[in-house]
Amino acid sequence: MLLNSHEQITLQRDTIDVSGQGQITIGQLPEGVDNSSLTWVPVRLYDASVGGLSPPSFAPNEVYPLRWEVELDGVYLDDKLLPVSTQDAVGIPNPSLSALIDTGNSILRGPNDVVNTILSTVSPAFAADTSAQPVFPCTDVHALAFQIGGVRFPVDPRDFVSQASGSSASGQAACAAGNIVATDAPRSGSLFSWNLGDPFLKSNLVVFYYGNLTHPSVDPPRMGFKSLVPTDAADLLEDAVGDAQKAGGNFESTSDAAPTASSLILEDATESAAKATRTAHGPLSATATSPSASATDTAQPNSAQMSFNYAVGSSIWNTLFPVIFGSVLREL
Repeated sequence: MLLNSHEQITLQRDTIDVSGQGQITIGQLPEGVDNSSLTWVPVRLYDASVGGLSPPSFAPNEVYPLRWEVELDGVYLDDKLLPVSTQDAVGIPNPSLSALIDTGNSILRGPNDVVNTILSTVSPAFAADTSAQPVFPCTDVHALAFQIGGVRFPVDPRDFVSQASGSSASGQAACAAGNIVATDAPRSGSLFSWNLGDPFLKSNLVVFYYGNLTHPSVDPPRMGFKSLVPTDAADLLEDAVGDAQKAGGNFESTSDAAPTASSLILEDATESAAKATRTAHGPLSATATSPSASATDTAQPNSAQMSFNYAVGSSIWNTLFPVIFGSVLREL
């Protein structure tokens, strides 16, 4: 079975400065975004020696993905490359630096030593006492960025910070680096050292492309990235701090539920009939490609299927990927 489709997700900013538009599109890119504007990188593949799936008998040389994980070139704080973690992996020798792109994670998670370096750098209080809350002046703008495919994808300064606990008691807005914590060391089946959740997905548009999950060597799964951080993000944070001061030290926040309505982009009858025929008499494909289509064209489809707009994002793709992949192998 061939599964050839992609999805895109970005999340709305729900605190500090409520803004942006949460959006999920299935089978197409958002209006104004094309494949050439994205940085495309392959999804990490796991062979059986590092906890991956054993290949089936009909494809003994294939290596399969397990999760939406990509290689990192490096991690930067305020334009300075952070040291590589010295944290030992569990039972895996020298795994490469990588990150899980996780819609089910509400924060950023990284190696304990690197996270401590970040918190100590931005917060004198934490540098003096690692048990203290990593507070710092809200007017201090910090840029955390992850380099993927040779391009840096920053976390918006409004998404790096959170409101410091107890800060409204004095009527003053206070900030903390509360959106980043330490995570477990890499291990078999989970080689990533970083887990990038909501703050990254609010700052960047991310595309999940499945490729050929039966024969990934033919059309491998990959991910596309596009930064959404505006050039005036620091000014927008300053404005949000000013608004919080006027509100007794409390930043704006929202917990609006996602609307249940969605819009469906329908195909014309001719294309629907053609796809029905292909599904009945050949491999299942979510996009129509000619036999002469290039690998790049096939790997970066833009045919219309469904488009949903959400106010608040939720975890779907990190559960959907293994479910679909497992179903493909079971049917075979």
